[in-house]
Parts: sequence; C-alpha cells; structure tokens
Amino acid sequence: MKFGLLLLFEFEKDFQTTLNNQLNLINIFDKVIDTIWVTEHHYSPIRINSNPLMILNHLVSYTNKDLGIATLLLSLYDPVYITEAISMLSNFSKRKIYIGGAKGGRSEVKNSHLNLSANSARKRLISTIDSVIKLSRNETIELNSKAINISPKFDYEVEFSIASLNEGVIIYAALNNLPLMAGHKWSLTQIDEMINIYKKYHHKKQAPKIILSRMFAITLNKEKTIKRIKENMEKNRLLVSKFNKYHEPKELDEKIFDESLIGSKEEIKTKLDYFKSIGVFHLILRPIKEEINQKNIEECIGEYL
Repeated sequence: MKFGLLLLFEFEKDFQTTLNNQLNLINIFDKVIDTIWVTEHHYSPIRINSNPLMILNHLVSYTNKDLGIATLLLSLYDPVYITEAISMLSNFSKRKIYIGGAKGGRSEVKNSHLNLSANSARKRLISTIDSVIKLSRNETIELNSKAINISPKFDYEVEFSIASLNEGVIIYAALNNLPLMAGHKWSLTQIDEMINIYKKYHHKKQAPKIILSRMFAITLNKEKTIKRIKENMEKNRLLVSKFNKYHEPKELDEKIFDESLIGSKEEIKTKLDYFKSIGVFHLILRPIKEEINQKNIEECIGEYL
C-alpha cells in the first residue's frame, strides 16, 4: 500500500504563510509517503488551490516524490488544453503523475459560468477524461472533425482514476479498467457500494484499485480531536457561506470520523489493515495539524512501507 500526503492549502494569514506551512508538512511526512497530492477548489476563501497543476509545478523544487491531484475537475476544462498542461508538468517534473478526475462539487458546478448542471458536468467529465487519456498515450483523436495530437509528448507515466458516487460514472470506470478515488468524507458504506457496482460491470468482474483519502491524527484523546475538527469545519462553512451566496454545504455523515485514521497508533493500524483488505492500494493522508508528531507518524506507518 502506497501512502500520500494531501495538501489542502487552507488559507493561513497570507499566501506565503500558507505555502510555507504546506512545505513544512512535506518535510514532516517525507519518510512515510510516496506521493504529494493537491486538490482543486473554486469560489472559496478558505483554500488557495484553484490551479493544482501550477501548485505541483512549484512543489517539484521541494520534493522528489511522485505527484497527484485529488481531484482535477475535468468537467471545467477543454480536453486538449488541459492535456497539454498535464504534459508540461509531466515533462518538467520527470516523475509519475496521478490524476483523479471529477465533475466538481455542488459549489463548483452551481457557480460555474459554464452553466453546468450536475448531469451535464458528469457528461463533460466522461467525455473529457476519455479524450485526455487517449492524448496522454500520445494517440491522435478527432474533435469537431479535426485530428488532434499534442506536444510535448508524454515521456513519463500518468495514471488516471475517477472520483464519483454516480453509478453511470462508476460503470464507465469499470468498463475502462480505471481505479476509483474516494474522498475523506465518503463513508465505507458508499465505498462498498462503489466496489459492488464496479465489479458488476468490469469485464473480469474484478474489484477496483482504490485510492482513498482519510483524515489522519494520532491522538490519545480522540473525542477532543474530533470535536476540534467539527468546530473548524463549522467555522469554514460560515466563511464560505459569507463569501459565496450559492454555497450549499453537504450534510456530513458522522460515520466518517470513526472511519478516519483518528485515534491511537493501535486503532490506526487496525484500520490500515482493513483498508488494505478492501483493495486500497494508495492511501492519501489528510493530516490534522494540531496532532502532528513526526516520530509518532513514522512509528505508526513505518511497518507498512
């Protein structure tokens, strides 16, 4: 099982402070991670990650780890131009890139000047990722009666996955043998449903490779840590609501706190064993900064490397 570090770029004081704190996390987790992951969000004052490819290109100077995006909102992009941008990052960084494709959250879809609905965003996601994958294999595709290929060519591996709870999108992933990505707010029940749909439609009835994100905090006071996380979530929700009048917060499933990597080292190791058993091949850690202790992290995860 590979481990990744998720950098959310949550705003702290100013841009430079935010960046420096994220770079510090890379140093703390360096010995236990294989990849550095960033996300993409728009219309939010609490995260400064509207251009994940640009962020990763900056991080190349600070780490030799592979790079990932969880997720790239492919419903918002032209397939040719975004593939060119991915190719540039791949050639500059000279390492493996992981791209998790998604349609975007309710805020991104509802606020977009592209006049998207949830359904049209899903259709754009499938259409775009289909073209992007072909172009990333250095194939020629046809768009609007024009033959398209890109430059520079891809010389380094790019692995695509899809993040969606929608049955149609999961079926597309199964038919194309793509891994599934699951967010840190997705319950294990939802993930189990994803696996069952995927297996049903995969040509070999095969379970998916799963890239899973989970909140991560080694703590002896689990209840206090979870209380602090909830308070911070509520504070962020209010900030976003003031900034964005169309913001619709998703109702939180309380199970995610028990199903996250929050607790003692022993509790976390038990969950790691379970995640491995259900097909998680890449686990992305979203650290809770108040509970970061480098020695504890290395002791907890070291045996899985």
